[in-house]
Amino acid sequence: MMNKDLFLKQLQLELRGLDPNEIEEIIQDYDDYFIETKENGFSEEATIKQLGNPHEIAQNIQNNYHHSSSNETTTNSLRNVIVGFALIFFNLIFVLGPALGIFGALIGITFALGVSVISPVITLLKMILGTGHWFEFFFSLILSGIGILLLPLLLQFIQNLPTLIKRYIDWNVRVGRGETR
Repeated sequence: MMNKDLFLKQLQLELRGLDPNEIEEIIQDYDDYFIETKENGFSEEATIKQLGNPHEIAQNIQNNYHHSSSNETTTNSLRNVIVGFALIFFNLIFVLGPALGIFGALIGITFALGVSVISPVITLLKMILGTGHWFEFFFSLILSGIGILLLPLLLQFIQNLPTLIKRYIDWNVRVGRGETR
């Protein structure tokens, strides 16, 4: 013969897979129901007979739980699609242009620094061939010095660029998932 405690234990076992807080709430509801029926003069056996098999009750609860969570998934999916389109729009309009500009400038600066560093050699060859002037040579030395001074900054920026891109992509993913931090 099944009593209230056995009924509740079996129901709890059958509800495995649900959120533990949800299971605790369901068990508490059924415990309260047993108390109410006892106050109304029903025995535990009569209440158990009225409720039915704990296995069937658990199946109904799980079916309802999965049905409600699928509705939440649909809502979340729609939200994710909208956020995804908003991120694509934002990235295409506000990020792609400046990113391509920065990339082009980076290529130009790299080329300019490389040429400025080797410009004294080119100017010296030009002077040996007889078409160069001393002013050009000293000016190329100044450019070479500026290029050598700026080269570490450029290399540091190029080294940190993948990290910056990764952080931006991670931010996009967090926004897409709806995380605040």
